[in-house]
Amino acid sequence: MNWVVFVSIAGFGVLAAGCDKKEKPTPRPPSSTPITPQSAPPIPRNATSPHGKPAGNTKAPEPKPMPEVDTSGVKMSDKRTILTGVSFANPDGWIGEKPVGMSRVAQFRLPNADNDGEDAQVVVTHFPGMKGMDDANLVRWYGQFTQPDGRPSASAAFRSVFGQGGVSITLIDISGTMGAGGPMMGGGTDKPNYRMLAAIVDHGKGPHFVKITGPVAVVEQWKASAVAFLKSAKVNE
Repeated sequence: MNWVVFVSIAGFGVLAAGCDKKEKPTPRPPSSTPITPQSAPPIPRNATSPHGKPAGNTKAPEPKPMPEVDTSGVKMSDKRTILTGVSFANPDGWIGEKPVGMSRVAQFRLPNADNDGEDAQVVVTHFPGMKGMDDANLVRWYGQFTQPDGRPSASAAFRSVFGQGGVSITLIDISGTMGAGGPMMGGGTDKPNYRMLAAIVDHGKGPHFVKITGPVAVVEQWKASAVAFLKSAKVNE
């Protein structure tokens, strides 16, 4: 009797133990591909933002160089200077030089006959976009000079108009103190006792502008040949 009770209790204990046992979950094998946070795609170097500004590591565009003056239509010879649409007879004694400066198409040096100072210079430029703007150019040229007595330079200048064969020329002759400025205005310092013969040479492909500048006495030495140069203007065939 006692042995049977013992077996029953043991069986109960095994049963109880079986009821308390829980099944453990089977672990999943590790993935062969590591999981990483998803990142944004790289920004192209030349991309722009929706607001139109450069985005990312962009480089500012290089500034475009200034276009060079087209002098393909300029030919120098011992006899004539041939430009776009017009030509001039070269006077004796004028020394041709390579044009240096914006929009210059021809350049000459006029030696000081007394060999005691500065030479005069002839500069020819071509601005066809300024056709019909003669008055504005004259006002600008007057403004480059001041007079010792303080009067307006326009009242101290001499003006003449002439031409032939499809060429019209307006010439002014002005003296005084030439103001400081770039090469087209005589350099970087004021130049007293200076003189300028400045002409608008208008024609079908013009205008060309001819400026003779230098000390008063030197320009006087070359004035006759300067006028002859302008009067020799002829439309190219």
